[in-house]
Amino acid sequence: MRPQERIGIEHTLCTETECKATFQGRPVELENPEPFHYHDCDRNDCKEVEMDTQELVQTIDGGQIPLLQYQPGAGKIDVVGMNASCNKEYVIFSHVWVDGFGNSKTNKMNECVLKMFCSTFTDVKRENVVQQRRGDVETPENFWIDTLAIPIGENCGEQRRKAIRSMHEIYKNAKYTVVLDYGLMKIDKGEGYIQPAMRITLSNWMTRLWTLQEAFLSKNLYFKFFDEVYSLDRLERLFRKEDEPLHSTLASLCRTYYHQILEKESRNMHGPDSALEEFVTASNFVATVWKAVQWRTTAHRQHETLALATLLHLDTDDFTDPSGTVEIKKYDQTELNERMQKLLDLLGARNPCAIPPGIIFVPGPRLRKQGYRWAPESWLSGHPVELSDPVTIQIRTARLNVPHGLEVWYPGFRLHTLMNGDDLLTDLSTFHFTADRSLWQWYRALPADERVLPHTGARKQSRDLAIIAPQLVASNAKETGLLVEISREQGSILFVEILHRIYINGESDPMVIRGLRAKFLEPDFGSMICGERLPSDQHWCVDGREDGEWKKPGRGNQRSRTMPLPTLPKRLTNIFSRKPMN
Repeated sequence: MRPQERIGIEHTLCTETECKATFQGRPVELENPEPFHYHDCDRNDCKEVEMDTQELVQTIDGGQIPLLQYQPGAGKIDVVGMNASCNKEYVIFSHVWVDGFGNSKTNKMNECVLKMFCSTFTDVKRENVVQQRRGDVETPENFWIDTLAIPIGENCGEQRRKAIRSMHEIYKNAKYTVVLDYGLMKIDKGEGYIQPAMRITLSNWMTRLWTLQEAFLSKNLYFKFFDEVYSLDRLERLFRKEDEPLHSTLASLCRTYYHQILEKESRNMHGPDSALEEFVTASNFVATVWKAVQWRTTAHRQHETLALATLLHLDTDDFTDPSGTVEIKKYDQTELNERMQKLLDLLGARNPCAIPPGIIFVPGPRLRKQGYRWAPESWLSGHPVELSDPVTIQIRTARLNVPHGLEVWYPGFRLHTLMNGDDLLTDLSTFHFTADRSLWQWYRALPADERVLPHTGARKQSRDLAIIAPQLVASNAKETGLLVEISREQGSILFVEILHRIYINGESDPMVIRGLRAKFLEPDFGSMICGERLPSDQHWCVDGREDGEWKKPGRGNQRSRTMPLPTLPKRLTNIFSRKPMN
C-alpha cells in the first residue's frame, strides 16, 4: 500500500533505491517542492518568513548551535545560541522534504507552518499530561528544523558544513522530536494500537533515508496526526497490552515501525551506561542499520553516505557539498563508489571490526576498486532478506584491513577438479561435489544471481577455487555462499577474490547420491569436483592482497588443513590431501 502523499506527486520514474518523484512533470526534490500550508491556512494572507542568514552564520561561527523561536506577533524568527554548557531544551521537527517543509534556495517557511509549530508545543504538553509524565509537562518553545537552521548561501559553505557536522549531537540532545508527515497530518490516529501503528508503518516518513537517523537519535518521539500529537511511548504501552497471548497476533505484525526506526537500539543508546562511540560502530549495530535502510530511498544518491556518516557519528566533511547550497549536482557511479569507499575507511579507522562479516554474501553490485570489491555499492539495496540473513547473524567477526580487503572467519571448502581426459565442466548451471570419504554425502551448488556460472567454461586446473559459507549446515536447506578464487596463501590465511554468489545445500535425494557415487567410482568417470573441508574458523582475506603494507592480524593460528586419511584409492587420496590431479 502506497503512503498517503500530497496530491499530484508521481513516482513513475522511481527505482528500487532512488526516489525520482515528480510534481507537474518536474522533479520534486531537484526543484523546490511547493511550500506546505497548514490545513486551516488562508493562503491569500499567508506570507513566507525568512531567517536572518547572517545571524545564523554568526551563531555557528561562535561555536553555538542555532535554536529558533518564532514570535507570531512580530512575524520574525529569533536565533537562540546554545553551547554545550547551557543545555537549553528544544524540540526538533522531523519531516519529508517532498511534503513541502524543505526549501533548497533559502532559509524560509510559510507563516502558517511556524504558527503550527507553536501550537504543537501545546499539543506535546497535553500529550505529556495524558501520559502523566510530571517532569515533562513544561514543553520548551525553542525548536530546530534543518530548513531554517542549516544556512544556505554561496558565502556560508563552511558554516553549512559545521551545522551538518553537528546534526548527530543536535538530534541526540533534543528533548522531543515531532514527526511531520503529510499523510499522517491528514488523518486521525485511529483506535487502539493497531490503527496508529499501521498508519505510522505505512507513512511516507518511514520510507526516507534521512528520517532513520532522526528517529534513532531521538529521546522522545511524537507523531503529529490530524486530531492530536501522539507519543511513541504511549503507543508502546498499548502494544504490551494488546500483545498478550489472549489477544490477536496482529499487534506484533503491525510493529514493523519499531524495528525499522531502530527504537530498541535507540533506547539502549540513550541509556545511562551507553558509550556512544563504541555503540554506534559495533558490528551488531551496523548490521541492524544495514537491515533498516535497505528499503529506504533518497532523491539524491550522494546523500546516502552523508546520512550514514551522521547516523554512525563519523566525520561528515568529505560528504558535504562545499558550495554552501543544497546540492543538485549529478554524481556518476564512480564518484558514488568513492564516497562509499571513504565511508568504509572512516568506519574502519574508528573500529576495524565494525563491519558485519555477512555483508560479503549480500546481493547486488559491488564496489570495483581492489580491496573493496567485497562491499556493496549501496546500502539501499532494495533486496529481500535471503534465507538465514547472514548480515544480521552475529556469531562471527570481521576485520577491515583498509585498503587490503576484509578479513573474515568462516567455514568452507577448497575445490579440486578430477578430470578424465579432456572433459571440461561446461555449460553447467549447478554442480555437485563431495567432501566425504565414503562418497555418501554430497553438496549441490547453484548460482544465486546468474542463470549459468560463467566460470564453468574454463579449465579448472588453472584456477584454485573455494567456497565460503556462513554456517555450512549439512542439510537440504539452501544457504547463501560465495564461489571464490584463491590468489595466494600466507600461513593459515587464504587471500581470495569473489567470483559469484551461490546457493549451497546438502543433496537429499537418495537416487541422485547413488548416481553421483557410482559415477565417481567408474574407471571412465568424466569430470567430478571434490571439496576439501576447511576449518570452521578458516581465515579468509576477501579481495585482499599481501604486501609490505598489509597489517598482520592478531590471530595467527597456523592450523594444518591436511586431514589424516585411511588407505584410499590413489585419486581420492590426492584430492583429500589437497593435491589436485593433473
